[in-house]
Amino acid sequence: MAGGGGGEEGEFGLQIAPMLDVMFVLLLFFMVAAGSAASKEGELGIKIPGLNPASNPGTGETPIIVSIDAEGAIRYNDQLAAEPSDAKLDKLRDMLKDVMSRFNEQPVIVSPEGVTRHERVMQVLDACTYAGVKKLSFRYSGPKKSS
Repeated sequence: MAGGGGGEEGEFGLQIAPMLDVMFVLLLFFMVAAGSAASKEGELGIKIPGLNPASNPGTGETPIIVSIDAEGAIRYNDQLAAEPSDAKLDKLRDMLKDVMSRFNEQPVIVSPEGVTRHERVMQVLDACTYAGVKKLSFRYSGPKKSS
């Protein structure tokens, strides 16, 4: 009988050589796959901000928060940087320029309240441009609730 794998007695034999070939190929596949997964693993480089941004004027790790209240007063990490009547924002510009000269990639978050005048937000953006801020984002804090 041709191709049956059986002998004259009608017994079927198990052929080990093809099964070993398949097992060897599978073993090689899993070894290569496991080795390539280990080489792609790396550090993500995530920086978590500190707990209190007011205590840190700018270290390159925590963002600077420039908040604008409804009246137009500007705070730099909870420190008063400009009164509502100050249109040039010289103090804010100096503070930002000082940090940007030391930490070029320092992130700045502009956080206006919901009823802040757009003119005041544009003045803060002008101050950030003057200081050379490269990483700028916005955060909406909403109107402050009366207690």
